[in-house]
Amino acid sequence: MSIHIHYRSICEVRIDHDPSLDLGKMEFAELATDLQDLQSVDYDIHQLLEISPTAETEDLMVRQRLRLRRTPQGIALAGSAEGDMLERPTEPGMSLWLLIFPRVPAFAASANLPQDGSVEEIYHFTSRHGGLSLTGEIPVFDPAASYLAGDLVVDADPPNVLLEAVRDLTPAAVAAPADWLELPAPRFQPGADFLAGDRVLAGGSIFTARTDGAHPAPPSAQWLEVTTPDLRNGASRADRVRALKRHAKLPLVPPLPFVRFTLKDSTGAVVESGVRHCDTPGLLDSLELGLPHAPRGVYRIEVTDGSGVALPGFPQDFLVLPEISMRPLGVIELQIGPENPLLFGPGGALLAPVYQLRFRKRHSFWRYQFHGDLAALPPAVPGDPLADGPARFVTPTPLPLTRGVVALRRFGGKIPLPNPPASQVTREGGRLVSDTFIRI
Repeated sequence: MSIHIHYRSICEVRIDHDPSLDLGKMEFAELATDLQDLQSVDYDIHQLLEISPTAETEDLMVRQRLRLRRTPQGIALAGSAEGDMLERPTEPGMSLWLLIFPRVPAFAASANLPQDGSVEEIYHFTSRHGGLSLTGEIPVFDPAASYLAGDLVVDADPPNVLLEAVRDLTPAAVAAPADWLELPAPRFQPGADFLAGDRVLAGGSIFTARTDGAHPAPPSAQWLEVTTPDLRNGASRADRVRALKRHAKLPLVPPLPFVRFTLKDSTGAVVESGVRHCDTPGLLDSLELGLPHAPRGVYRIEVTDGSGVALPGFPQDFLVLPEISMRPLGVIELQIGPENPLLFGPGGALLAPVYQLRFRKRHSFWRYQFHGDLAALPPAVPGDPLADGPARFVTPTPLPLTRGVVALRRFGGKIPLPNPPASQVTREGGRLVSDTFIRI
C-alpha cells in the first residue's frame, strides 16, 4: 500500500544580490516589468552562494517531516501537512540554521559588506527581527563613530536617505555631503537644473524628471514617481556578530581580582551567572566560557566589577556555532516555533510568508590607466574622469558596481570607457577603487 505525504509551503527566503539585479544606477525595483524580467532570466543565487543546513537542522527536519528546496532566488521550506496545518506541529523556540558560504571569492567584493570585521565575526540573518527582512535595520549616522569607505548608514531622524561613505571617515558632527553618497538617488535640490530622466529622492520616493528644466519639488507635473525604496533593508554592520564554539576566552580590560558575570539567551533568560576569580595570585585577564550543551543561538554576556560597573566592551553578544571545519560567511536562522506570527495564523494555519535577504551593491571610484602612445595625454577634454596622474584618470565620485551599464562620455571624445567588473575593487588610500587598463 502506498503512502502519500502532502507538503505545504511554510515559508520562502528570497536572496537579492543587487550587483546582479540592479541596472547601473537604477535599482531593480525602479525597472519596468520587462527589464526586471530580463535581469531575472538567468539569476541564480546558488551560483554565488552555497546554502546548506547544519547537521542538527537536518536531523530536526527529518523528525518534523520538513523539506528544503532550492529556488533561483533562494530557498523554499515545506512541511508535511493536513489541510493548512503542519502534520507534526513545531515546538516553541524551534529554529532552522542554514550556513552560507560564498561559491566565488568575488561575492564579498561585489556585495556591499563591511571589510573590517574580526575573523571571529560572521553575519547573522534571522527572522527574529519580527518583519519579513532577515537583516537588522541599517544603522543611523552616529557623530561619535568612525566609518570605512563603503559603510552604509541612514541620515538622522526621520531617516529619508541612505548614505554610503565615500572614503574612510573620522567622527564628525554631521554627515557632510562631500563625504557621503546619497542613495538610491540624490535628494532633490531646489533651484537645480534637471535633464529628462534625472532621478531624485523626495519625501521617501524616487522621482524621474519628465523634461529638462528647473523644476519645482516633487510631486508635481514635471516628475514621475517611480517607487518608494526601503532605505533600512540590507546586510550591514548591524548584522555582524561574534561567532564562538563551545568554549571561548573573552579578554578583560582592565584585569581585575574578580568579576561578576551573567549569561543570557536570546529571550533574556539567565543561562548562567556567578563570580570568577584568578586561579593564581594576581589579576584575572580573561573570562573563560564553556557551553557544552547550549543550543545554537545568540547569547549575551554581561561582565561587571565588584561594584557592579560594566567592564569596557560589555555587554557583548555572540553566536554559538556548530562544530564545523570552515567558518561560514554567515548563517540564516528561521524561527519555526508556533510563537512566530508570520508563519502561523489562528489555529496554526500556515501563512507561507516570503522573507527577504538583501545584499546591496558597492560603489567605487572608477580609475582608468592608459598604456602605449601617451603623447596625446592628457586630452583637452578628458570626459567624466579627472586627471589622477600622468596617464591615470579617475571618476570624481564613486559609481555603482552592477551588471548594468553606467554610460560615461568618451575619453577625449574618442576612446570609449568600459565599466569595471562588479567584483573588481580594491581598498587604497582610504577609498575603494576599481581599475581598468586601456592601451592607446
